[in-house]
Amino acid sequence: MIALLAVFVASAVAQACAQGVWRPKAPDSPAAIRSLTRSDGQLVGGRISDRMEVWASGDGGELWRRIGTAAGPKAGVVYGDGSFLSDGGREVYCAFREHVGKEWRVVVCRSVDGGRNWAQDSVVARTASGRFVGAPDLWYSRDGDLQCYYDDEETPANAGHPGGQWISMASRPRRAHGKAWRAPMVASRPLDETRLSRDGMASVCNLDGKEMVLLCEGVDSDKPATNCLFAILSHDNGKTWDYASRRKFWAPTKNGVAFNAYCPIAARIGVSVGVVFCTDDDFAAPSIDSAPPDKRNAHVKFMQMLGSVDEWSAPETVNASRDTMYAPSLIETPSHELICTIELLSGGRQAVDYKSVP
Repeated sequence: MIALLAVFVASAVAQACAQGVWRPKAPDSPAAIRSLTRSDGQLVGGRISDRMEVWASGDGGELWRRIGTAAGPKAGVVYGDGSFLSDGGREVYCAFREHVGKEWRVVVCRSVDGGRNWAQDSVVARTASGRFVGAPDLWYSRDGDLQCYYDDEETPANAGHPGGQWISMASRPRRAHGKAWRAPMVASRPLDETRLSRDGMASVCNLDGKEMVLLCEGVDSDKPATNCLFAILSHDNGKTWDYASRRKFWAPTKNGVAFNAYCPIAARIGVSVGVVFCTDDDFAAPSIDSAPPDKRNAHVKFMQMLGSVDEWSAPETVNASRDTMYAPSLIETPSHELICTIELLSGGRQAVDYKSVP
């Protein structure tokens, strides 16, 4: 599907909720979506077409240009869910899903020149059963590992829970380029694994000490036709995850009717964590949660953690310029702006919005 991008930027405060109004950063135009990183003095991210495209901006998100191709095109292969990671230098990782017939794969590629040229690094996960793996999120742990979190239907099915989806995580030493990944472990699922779970679209952030938080979309076990947002904690830099800490932190309702919140992505903001996500709670009725993104009503909103996963700021609107949008991104720049790019689902353009951080 041809995309439309909106970019927004916002300011954040160190210990309280980010203040200010989200404003358009640039006219709607092609840009990277969902996952942004900083590499070699630029913002770098991706877009999906018949290949995994790589896009960059050298002016804080106002102008974007295509600088490379991480993978494809390849006959019969459908790409999706690009995730980018860099420590600010010239090395960049890109993870994405490939789909061919009944096979799903999570693939990692690597660039050593800021995203211009790429080589395949490894395959993190694959299934041949038709069960989904995808939506990867890459992270450098404070223990020196490269971690890859991804949606996983295969593991719950093998555990006797077909129809479920958990978040799995594979890891390996950060500099083990091209090497095999350790056996995956489950990062997010209900404490009672028999309860319905459709956790997906994970992103992670460091908290204090060895604490990490993972945010994802899921379904309300009591209202399984409703998407909502979950958080779960790790106390050892992501080696294990505390299933007892998993909680639903946002499930919009209006006049007693449950609405949807989905497709979140998190970013560290000062000493806190912010999240942008899609929601249909501005509309008269909720969309069907299983409908494709271009058939769902959605605006993009922002929330910020206020000290714990139990305390969050009230949602604020990032972009409500259209009634369909998807795949927001969130990053804080060195100049202390929050930038959010949004897939507008039409015309090959996106929106870019921003808000300054005091």
